[in-house]
Amino acid sequence: MLRPEVIQSLYDEHRNIERVLLLIRFQSETLQGTNDLQAFELLNNAIGYMHNYPGVTHHPCEEIILARLPALHPPSNRLCEEIKEQHKRFANQEIAMLRLIREAQSGEAQSCRELKQVATEYCAQQAKHIISEESELFPLADQHLKDQDWQEVYRRSKSVIDPIFGQGALQHYQSLYDYLMSSKAAQSIH
Repeated sequence: MLRPEVIQSLYDEHRNIERVLLLIRFQSETLQGTNDLQAFELLNNAIGYMHNYPGVTHHPCEEIILARLPALHPPSNRLCEEIKEQHKRFANQEIAMLRLIREAQSGEAQSCRELKQVATEYCAQQAKHIISEESELFPLADQHLKDQDWQEVYRRSKSVIDPIFGQGALQHYQSLYDYLMSSKAAQSIH
């Protein structure tokens, strides 16, 4: 039975996402202005990672759950719709933050200030989202989804390797990985 493995994988991915969110929050809070090139590079990589990995792989796995669960447990429909909307909102916020980074790098101080605000809100919303999924969605899915549903989620989850925390080449996210690993060692981040 794949259910326990898939659920554990989703929890593990959340822990990894939380690490990147911690980096986004820290970098945005300590951003020194439009000349802070290292912070912009780390923010760009972290937000790009959130958009290109959880947004493309993790959320679509959850979308399978969100699509199937209401038919098997109708009271979950409202929760599933809320989580789908949150996924869309996160994607839009990520695109907006990447735009703000480019604008701030070109010297727009207002974009730098706005980036700090949007990033702070994004991280807070993501934290609430993860709590909601783990305390409400995953237990309902565990209780109501069928084996074939879990097999589909499993196949989807194994179709892409996490470029930071998974096995394989890091390439584009190398500086983010290096920063996270050095921060993990220095600050005992799990």
